[in-house]
Amino acid sequence: MERIIQVVGDKELKTITLLDRIGREKERKAIKDYLLSKNIYSKIFFAVLEENKLGFFDTSSNSIILSDSLMRLDFSLLENVFLHELAHALDWAVNFSSGHGESFRACCSYFGVSQGFDKATIKRDLKKSERNEKRIEKLLALSESPFGAEAASAYSKAQELIKRNKLNATNENDEIIYFAPIFGASRISFANKALISITSKISGAFVVYSHTSNGKVIKAYGSLEEVELALYTFDYLTSGVDQEISKLRKAGEKISRDSFVYGMVTELQTRLFKENENFEKNALALIKENKQRATKLIFSQNRLTTTNNSTRAHLDRNSADKGNAYGRSSNIQDKIGVKKIT
Repeated sequence: MERIIQVVGDKELKTITLLDRIGREKERKAIKDYLLSKNIYSKIFFAVLEENKLGFFDTSSNSIILSDSLMRLDFSLLENVFLHELAHALDWAVNFSSGHGESFRACCSYFGVSQGFDKATIKRDLKKSERNEKRIEKLLALSESPFGAEAASAYSKAQELIKRNKLNATNENDEIIYFAPIFGASRISFANKALISITSKISGAFVVYSHTSNGKVIKAYGSLEEVELALYTFDYLTSGVDQEISKLRKAGEKISRDSFVYGMVTELQTRLFKENENFEKNALALIKENKQRATKLIFSQNRLTTTNNSTRAHLDRNSADKGNAYGRSSNIQDKIGVKKIT
């Protein structure tokens, strides 16, 4: 299961609507000219991509995926990246080609990708934009100075930079949320539900079940840091649990994974509560906040299915005790949150 962290916000939704309008108009013409029987792309979305990647066309889902960093640039530059990926979509639909060869260049010409379009130039523009944004952030912080002349000068310079570089000033009212799949399977076991539940509390991410043709997928919603932490935490806990169970089974122990995880999670929650008596309260408040943001930006009227680990198989006391001991002796707190997803 590929883990792409998607981004949805007020600006992103408006930009996607505009790009899709442009894309569908060009697509209708292409379907007629190339005698195609179906759409060349299914959807557009923004995602957190590697620094040197501006976007790509995913042939498995027919999706056009754009880097969220492009939202810093002038729309004309973003549009050219989109048309570049739309050309990949057409090249795939017509020629089953995903490279940058002659057929792709013909598709670029067909869609009117600007002459001299160069991703390297856009990458340089992005780096310049990032530097300017940091300067603006510092200037706006200085504009709060109690010294009137200094504050006025800093604010004036910040506004000048915003205007000169065609940047948008940050609007605190613009909401944004990140999300990514944590785990997917045809059936979600009690153990995995319990691991996802504690992952949600540790990270503050709101988790939701999504039903697909291949089964169920559980996704985490929150800030970028919260989603990254959720992915890392679930992977770290799952890997540790499975390694410990494997070791115990090799030693001749009969271990139920559901019961082992129950014991481990129970102990882990106890340890976290001892370190911070407001752990549960703070976690639930953060999860609620992310749920509200996800509902507004993504789900709207849809009915949400959240994780529920209340039902479990018969508890095997030996396995639960082993899990409890593992949760008591492991250095989980030291590991969680240290590493970031790359």
